[in-house]
Parts: sequence; C-alpha cells; structure tokens
Amino acid sequence: MMDTYNKVARTGKSLAIRNHMALQVVRYPFHMPSVLFSAVRRYVIALFFLSAATAKADPVPESAKRIRGQVTSLQGAPMAGVEVRAQDGGSQLLGSSKTDAQGMFQIPLPQPASDVTLVVEASGYRRFARSGFVPDGQSKSIQLGRTIDAHYLSSLLKETDPNRFHAQAADLLNPAPGTTGEGRPQEILLPFLTPLCARLRPLVSGKESQLKERTLAAEPSAVMQILAYCSEPVDDSLIDAWRTGSGSFAARPKIPCQSETLDGAIQKWQALHLQNEGIRPGAEPPMQIRKQTSPSNDRALVSVSVEYAHWGYRNTLVLVRKKNLWVVRLVLSDEIWHGT
Repeated sequence: MMDTYNKVARTGKSLAIRNHMALQVVRYPFHMPSVLFSAVRRYVIALFFLSAATAKADPVPESAKRIRGQVTSLQGAPMAGVEVRAQDGGSQLLGSSKTDAQGMFQIPLPQPASDVTLVVEASGYRRFARSGFVPDGQSKSIQLGRTIDAHYLSSLLKETDPNRFHAQAADLLNPAPGTTGEGRPQEILLPFLTPLCARLRPLVSGKESQLKERTLAAEPSAVMQILAYCSEPVDDSLIDAWRTGSGSFAARPKIPCQSETLDGAIQKWQALHLQNEGIRPGAEPPMQIRKQTSPSNDRALVSVSVEYAHWGYRNTLVLVRKKNLWVVRLVLSDEIWHGT
C-alpha cells in the first residue's frame, strides 16, 4: 500500500513540475529550458518549410495561362482570320493569335497576368484597343465597327430593307466600345448628307419631347448630329428641340449671317461672334478656318478653331446656299480645351 502511495505521489509531483514548466513557458517564453526551446524552434522551422513547400506546390490554374474570346462585327457576324494581340500594361507583346471560322481566338501567355490589353486591327474596320481583360477562363467578346468611309456610306445607302439598313447604320450611329478613330468624319459625310438624312430622319421623327428632356439613347443623338450637319428646314423643329436639350452644344446666330459668297458669310459670323465675346477690334485671337463644301456646292461645313493664351475651342459652322446666298444656319460646339 505504501509503495502505491509513493508511486502516486511521485507521479503527481512530476505532473506538477511539468505543469509549472509549461506555465513558465507561457509567462516567460525567453526563459524556457533549452531543451524545450530547441524543440519549439525545430517545430517552427519545420512548419515554415512545410508552408513554403505547400505554396510552391500549389499549381497555377490553366485558365490563367491563356486568354480566349470571339471577335464579331457590330451586327454579330463572326470575323475569321483576324489577328488578335495581347499586350501588358507597357504595350509589351505577350502573344497573338488569328481567329478561326467562328471568330474564336486563344492566346497562350508566357506567364500569368491580371490585366491584359487586347488589340485588334482588320482592314475596313476601326482599330480596337482595350485593357482590363483578365485571363480567368471566361470567353472575351470583342466587337469591331466599320471604318466610316465613302465605300461604307455608299453600301449603306444601297440597302433598301429598313431593318437591314438600321442594323448596318449601327457602325455610324453607335460605334463599338474600345474602338478608336473619328466616328463621323465631316469630310466623308458631306457628299452623302442629303440622301443619308432622308434615310435617318424616320428614326427620330416625332421625338421632340424626348430630345428636349435628353432621354434618348446615344443612337438618336448621333442621328441628330447628322441632321444638324444637313440643317434642312424640314428638320428645324427636331434640331431646335435637340438644341434645347443639349444646352450650349448648338446655337443659331442671333443676327442673320449671310452673303453672296461663302467667305463673306463666314466673315459676318466672325464679326458677330467676336462682338458677343466682348473682344475689341485689333485684339482678335488667332483663328484657324477650314472649309469643306459639298460636290453640289449648296452646303458647307466650316471648322473654326479659336486659340487664347491658355485655352481654346473649336466650332463647326453649318452653311446652306439658298437663292444665291450663303447662310449660316447653325453653329455646333465641337471641342473646348485648356492649357497650351
């Protein structure tokens, strides 16, 4: 019985000693016994290498090693044989691929990337360049819009079906996101304005209230810009509603500016404009004037750039020739800039 008691006493003493040591480790970790410290150190080192090995062994998802998608026209037709380039933020080429018959492409990447810029250039279409694409396994959608040139406008006006005409006009009225270049170049539109306005007018006819309230989408607003370039009297109610909704974007001269010559009408507008600006004679700012006339010589679009010391602006004068008189029908505000 005494032996059993002594054994239990010794065991209890041993447990008490171990518990005391553990408590000292918690309370005073820098004073732990060297044997225990060595054991803890070996455990921490082993845990570090195990974590590093696990992280190194974690494979990169296959989806992060390539980027894929489809290239279509604005009308949804797949575009085959088009080269798609992938670039990093510094425009460094990461890879390229050509689309297949369905417009699909897949570009292997030399290393995983979180932000890829895709660039697409195709003959007859506006250049596409857009960043922010992430290689995540999801298919990327790219739409290309037609280049607005004489060939495109001629083909558009030959389309007799209203629905197909509207679909093809999307390249002119609603450019694809990410595409670059001038969407509605004046010098290209000018020879086609009269027949083009006749085809576009039904898209906004009777929508004066929406134009005033600016509740129309981008496409009708683009139609109005083209109608303004034409500035036919039949469109005056639409244009005036659009002017009201667009604020200072467009205006009519407060005093008629007309002359037997195009230059004479422009000069009369210049004098009126400088007077309204409060600029004294002899203190006129530099002006650059670029004139474009229609083949029939019955309308003109005149770009007027005014440059002050630290800012400037560019207007377009819309002139129409009626009964041997050139008349400034409308003034469109195109651009305002600051700085040198």
